[in-house]
Amino acid sequence: MKNILAFMLFTLAIPLFASPLKVGDKAPNLVSHTLKGKAINLKELLKEKPVYLKFWATWCQYCQAEMPHLAELNKNHSDKIAIITVNVGINDSVNNINAYFNRNNLSLDTVFDTNGAITQNFGVLGTPYHILIEQSGKVALTSFLHSDKIDAYITALPEKE
Repeated sequence: MKNILAFMLFTLAIPLFASPLKVGDKAPNLVSHTLKGKAINLKELLKEKPVYLKFWATWCQYCQAEMPHLAELNKNHSDKIAIITVNVGINDSVNNINAYFNRNNLSLDTVFDTNGAITQNFGVLGTPYHILIEQSGKVALTSFLHSDKIDAYITALPEKE
C-alpha cells in the first residue's frame, strides 16, 4: 500500500512541475554521478553515442521485470549506446538499489535522484519510463514500458569501430 501511495503521489505531482518530453524535443542536460562514483554528463556522452535513460524504482514491479533485459542490452550494445538508469528516489534508497542489484547479479550505471530534480527536469510521469536520446541531443523515443521499438532502435544503430 505504501508503494502504491508513493507512486500515485509521484504521478500526480510531476505533471504540475514539468512537461513530458516529446520526440524531437531537445533533452535537458544531466550532470551527476553514478552510485559507483562515475561522472555522468549527458552532453559529453552524446559526443560519443546516443543515450538511453531508464527512470525506475526498486519497488516498481515492471521496472524490476525489465532490468535483466536492460542489463543484457548494456552488455551487448554498450559500444553503440550509453545506458543509464535513474532511480527516481521516491520511497527508495541507495541501500535498496545496491541490495536489488546484488540479489539479481546486475550491474548498470545508476544515478540516484535524491531530490527529484532529474526526474522533474526530464518530465517523467511515472515508472518505468524510457527516453532514447540521439547524438544530436534530440529525443528519439519515449515509452512507459520497454518495447520492441526500443530494441529495434538500438539494434539499428551503427557499430562503432
